[in-house]
Amino acid sequence: MLLIWRSKPEEEKRPTRLDYRGAVLITGGIGLTVLGLEQSSVWVEQWSRRGVPRSRVALTGVFIAWELRVVDPLLRLVVFRNRRVALDNLALG
Repeated sequence: MLLIWRSKPEEEKRPTRLDYRGAVLITGGIGLTVLGLEQSSVWVEQWSRRGVPRSRVALTGVFIAWELRVVDPLLRLVVFRNRRVALDNLALG
């Protein structure tokens, strides 16, 4: 325990503001994705079959646009400029 304590670097805290709007947008987008996948067999010919995917895409698009212009984003989207990171996430998604 002494070695762990001695080798641990000093924590440098940089307080930033939490991006509440980004959190709400991505939570809505992911929630609608899960809802659509869960209910896809039930919503065969209902209006919600078309509405949920459209809403999910819209919320995710607004989230991306918001995160690109906010000062302290919830998710730094510039990491996806690296081709390897982008392709790895695309393959895993």
